[in-house]
Amino acid sequence: MKNLHIVLLGILLFLLQNCCNITNQDKTFHDSLSVRSNEFLGEWYSVDREYPFESILKIESNYNFTYEGAACMSLFFSNGHWILNEDTLILNSVIPQRCYYLDKFGVGCKIAKIGEPFEPLATSIKECVPSTDSVFSIFEDEKFIVRDSLLLLLQKPNRLCPNVKDDFIRKK
Repeated sequence: MKNLHIVLLGILLFLLQNCCNITNQDKTFHDSLSVRSNEFLGEWYSVDREYPFESILKIESNYNFTYEGAACMSLFFSNGHWILNEDTLILNSVIPQRCYYLDKFGVGCKIAKIGEPFEPLATSIKECVPSTDSVFSIFEDEKFIVRDSLLLLLQKPNRLCPNVKDDFIRKK
């Protein structure tokens, strides 16, 4: 009977030691995730463009983000959630319950041909008429990395407007 207690005690100590090792590995993983996420947190400002454009992207520690800006005569905004996948920040918008015009983030530009109607913007609620001209920018699995103090959008170059970049910098 005494030998059985010793064997059970040995098994218990073995399990406790392995649980502590797993906990330490989890803590190390979460600590490294925290360090990586810190490089993304804060305010990011749009890089300069060839036309009037300014925006700010705020990455918050509670896994939310906000985005707002203006270009020429338009206002736009967004908000949603972010996750981190290794060294890549991924943003996804939460579509608003109010009526807004919608536009996809990162498209770069659209070309309108003279004499042809411009494609109307979609709305957040089917067939609603927005009471404001503000446009809700949809972030849909938009992936960013940090390089040389820049927050770079990972995307294929826009062939219509190759000079338009949806990248951000820490300070203006």
